[in-house]
Amino acid sequence: SFSSNDNLKFITMGIVFGVTGTKEPTFSLLQSVPFEVREYQPYFVAEVFMNPGKENEAFPILAKYIGVFGDPQNKLKKALSMTAPVITKDEMQSEKMSMTAPVLTDSKKKKMGFVLPFEYTKREDIPDPTDERVNIKEIPPKVVAVSKFSGWFSQDVADKHLDDLCTKLKKDHIIEEDITAATLDWCVAQYHPPFTIPFLRRNEVW
Repeated sequence: SFSSNDNLKFITMGIVFGVTGTKEPTFSLLQSVPFEVREYQPYFVAEVFMNPGKENEAFPILAKYIGVFGDPQNKLKKALSMTAPVITKDEMQSEKMSMTAPVLTDSKKKKMGFVLPFEYTKREDIPDPTDERVNIKEIPPKVVAVSKFSGWFSQDVADKHLDDLCTKLKKDHIIEEDITAATLDWCVAQYHPPFTIPFLRRNEVW
């Protein structure tokens, strides 16, 4: 018979080799070549801004919210299942300029989000975070074009795939020729943890 430690070893080995078993948002595949076009149903994410130079702090903040590292840091003390993907994107953040001038300015910062379990269809059913840095957000239905890639994620790699996707979208007359990648609302979706073998890692640009 197998012990719980044996089961954990098998799960860990599976993740190393790209098998996660985690649930993902459901979508309808509208097009498969030369790139995928998907229609996603609504879902919720727990998200946090990533401070420059401290990007690695975002993942454990979200992991603590769902209870990966001990007691869940939410008001119901309820552990939530880990799902995929982990999403990162640039988003505008309003910040106060100074004490004497409460003027808000928008600065672009990266944000990381965990997709929450799909049984949650109403915001009021989702446990509120105890860490004020964590925000719960509903993602409305959307249609996205997708570029897939394996290996290690880096901003340069993501930018290259975004540029390639933009070229294809322009060729198919889905976006205008004068639109640049910098003006698009896009994100990176990562489906595997860092210890998964690089060529088995699944990454996407939406």
